[in-house]
Amino acid sequence: MKGENRVRKTFAALAALALVLAITATASGTVRGLITGRDIKDGSVTSADLANGTIRSADLSTTLRSTLRGPAGPAGAAGARGATGATGATGSTGSTGAKGDKGDKGDKGDSALTAVPSGQTIRGAVGGDFDASAFPSDWGSEVTLPMPAANALADGDVAVDVAGQQQGSGQTPATSSDAGDAACTGTPAAPTAPAGKVCIYVSGADNALNAHGVSVLFGTGASPYGFKLVWDVAHTGDTFIDATWAYKAP
Repeated sequence: MKGENRVRKTFAALAALALVLAITATASGTVRGLITGRDIKDGSVTSADLANGTIRSADLSTTLRSTLRGPAGPAGAAGARGATGATGATGSTGSTGAKGDKGDKGDKGDSALTAVPSGQTIRGAVGGDFDASAFPSDWGSEVTLPMPAANALADGDVAVDVAGQQQGSGQTPATSSDAGDAACTGTPAAPTAPAGKVCIYVSGADNALNAHGVSVLFGTGASPYGFKLVWDVAHTGDTFIDATWAYKAP
């Protein structure tokens, strides 16, 4: 190999130098001149002429030392994963973003102080559960509308429908003097009404006869603020009506 040849030449040169110096010192007792590499014939000094340990790596050139470097060893095994570091400090709060555009104005809400808007329907519940201790007797339950009706409600503007009612065991169905009002076409679950009218839909009842709707004012009076549900009893004992209602503004 070229690297080994260079080392051998270097060793040979150094050995020759040592030999000449020794001869010169023996012959004259003093060293009268410096022998350089040009004074030594290539190949004249061999490794056998050099004592072990007399040549160090520092005596070799950087280029020569690099040629003597052995191949890299295999990669070592990966070390164990270190412990998780402490959580860093919280970053500073970012700057406030630009203000968004103003949204569209919403529709005006309905007020309980104003009448029901034309064409709109409001709904609710009505009824009562009592103990009739006397017979004959009649019972009633009044309703205040959540907002005034668009028209005043007289006796003829409030009707009762009993077609959709259901009874439990031993209960008797309610009857109504308004049962023939064809304008009330809804159900207890989905009450509806024609314009300017209140329709009451009985969902359940017992011991209730001649159920009908009337005005909350005396005689032929009419009021936009509410209505009344009344009925008679067939005998003493428990009497009740459960119902829903609807009103549509004309």
